[in-house]
Amino acid sequence: MLSQAPLPLAAFGKDLRSVYGQFDVDYYKRDGVRPWGRALSGTFGPLPACRVEVANVRSSRPGLDDNWRSTAFLFLGLKGEVEVEQRGRSIRIAPGNLVLNDPLAPCILSAKEACEAIVFNIDRRSVSAGGQLSNDHFGRILDGERGVARMLLAVVRTFVEEGRATAPEEREAMLEAFSTLLARCIEQVAPEDDAARILGRIERWLEARIGDPGLSAEDMAAGLGMSRRTLYRACATNLTTPSGLIWQARLKRATELLRDPRERGRSITDIAFSLGFSDSAHFSRLFRQKIGSSPRTYRQAQRAS
Repeated sequence: MLSQAPLPLAAFGKDLRSVYGQFDVDYYKRDGVRPWGRALSGTFGPLPACRVEVANVRSSRPGLDDNWRSTAFLFLGLKGEVEVEQRGRSIRIAPGNLVLNDPLAPCILSAKEACEAIVFNIDRRSVSAGGQLSNDHFGRILDGERGVARMLLAVVRTFVEEGRATAPEEREAMLEAFSTLLARCIEQVAPEDDAARILGRIERWLEARIGDPGLSAEDMAAGLGMSRRTLYRACATNLTTPSGLIWQARLKRATELLRDPRERGRSITDIAFSLGFSDSAHFSRLFRQKIGSSPRTYRQAQRAS
């Protein structure tokens, strides 16, 4: 928790402007709900940061000046949820979420309920080759449930817990670990507005493993280096689930094999087993359900055409 008392909005806004240069603060008009805020800037581990706690507040800033050009913000949600709007995207930062934010682009932050977050200042050049973070990297939740993002979250939480108590000789090692993990997370961020690219990556991974009868959502998430939540969210852009994508990939490959003249000598049972089906009857039922005819009829129709 922050040590100073909650501030009236005018004083809270003044504190934010003292850190960032520009910030406007307003509140939501709700009966019986008092807007308040407090901020504490300082060093957390090896990074400068500002710890903010607010309730019933809407704050906004324009793109900051050139003094911030080599900086990116990294939000860590601690308590409650804060909504962040930037570059036409709106996301909710929950406890444990890490999100990159661009100081050079206008931003709106809304907290209708009590929430707490820390905003770290990071060097763009330390996490991206040539110092160039693209628009696709900002406003993306780095999911701390598993993998590299989980390790990154553990490092950042260490910064928060130890605060300024970190010994100088330890800070360099902590910063190196932080920069390496964050750079790896950034590499894994796919553009949200390019759903075909995300699904294409999943489909290519599936194609190489389509014959595994035990293939599961857990296998997919681990193999692709993403959490289950991220995987399901990506599948939802195509109105399906990980399991649905697995069956789609198998049936797509089945139609290719049944059309291929070079595969005429293969039995339908052999094709079914090669695609991860446990028995040919299950394969035939699913094929008829999705394609509209049995595998045998489909193959004969392709030969006739």
